[in-house]
Amino acid sequence: MISFSFLETDIKTFNYVQRYLEYIEKNNNDSILKLDNLLQIEEIEKHLELNNIQGKKERNLESINWIKKYGEKFRIYLNSIKLITLIFLEKRNNCKKNCERNKITFEVFCDIVKVIDSNSELISDIF
Repeated sequence: MISFSFLETDIKTFNYVQRYLEYIEKNNNDSILKLDNLLQIEEIEKHLELNNIQGKKERNLESINWIKKYGEKFRIYLNSIKLITLIFLEKRNNCKKNCERNKITFEVFCDIVKVIDSNSELISDIF
């Protein structure tokens, strides 16, 4: 089962969409899970820095705790971001004029998020 979450129209989420687009452009033969893993590692690192966790043992324990507490929700968040990316790519592929290859504007991003969030009952769980 694949789950999705509501998304905010914020810069962080927008930047993640841009990173997925860039990754697809540069690594079309690689699994997207590589980027998922990289983003999760970055989130854990930010958490460790913000909480000033020092020492290898403490950092490892806190990383495990983060994964247990937030890992599943973070992956659901990434699933939703990948859905936005997919919708944008489909829109771009169907565009007849004035389309930039893998560029998404913040306005287009917000429009896609609104469509997804307003139809959440259709995508709450996909089997």
